[in-house]
Amino acid sequence: MNILAFDTSFDACSVAVETGRAGGDRQVVSERMFMSVGHAEALIPMIGRVCAASGIGIADLDRIAVTHGPGTFTGVRIGVAAARALALAHGVPVVAFSSLLPLCMAAVHRIPDCVEDRDAVLVARDARREECYVEVVETHGRSLTGPLISSPAEAAALCPEYRLFATGSAAEAVARAGRAAGRPIAVDHAGSTSAEASEIDARWLLGFAHAASPLLSPPRPLYLRPPDARPQAGKSIARAGAAGT
Repeated sequence: MNILAFDTSFDACSVAVETGRAGGDRQVVSERMFMSVGHAEALIPMIGRVCAASGIGIADLDRIAVTHGPGTFTGVRIGVAAARALALAHGVPVVAFSSLLPLCMAAVHRIPDCVEDRDAVLVARDARREECYVEVVETHGRSLTGPLISSPAEAAALCPEYRLFATGSAAEAVARAGRAAGRPIAVDHAGSTSAEASEIDARWLLGFAHAASPLLSPPRPLYLRPPDARPQAGKSIARAGAAGT
């Protein structure tokens, strides 16, 4: 199966392509750039480079995998819009995933002690306003909670029957809240402080893309709360014909 996967949800732009057929050799080519802005300008050229290095074009794809949030308002929209445009132009099925899922799976493979059946990774990304984006995923890749937005204390109380390993920019805050409540939560320090480990690598989407069912309608952004931007008071323009009515 030829799969294109990409993500623009947070502070990186990441693209991966897998090529190969059942029973044949599997090849993965990927590229990732760390950035807080500029995803729109970086994504399409990056897709072109990775596809070229893989020896395929968009028309050769069997599936497109994209993260649909949570994340920054603009970043999520860029990724979803690109997936919709490519799928429409080339007739390629799309699968969409939580942006927190690949971070969890990367941490599962990075943390040596996270191997038992009742172990799970809790990814916690700072969402500001003393909240975090949270998802808990067991070691085999099944999400236990789906993506959420919560306080660190609420996150620390999730999945009490599991031993949790926290990763992400809000992992320390969740671990502190866990200690205060009498629940020890280990912290993946690499995934909490290092951009290399804490930002999404699209390669982790490829395995999920094989098993997922294609969407029946175009992907939509997943926003766990409304955008921060608000219209300025007194700056709106009256609709035509509204004056004098």
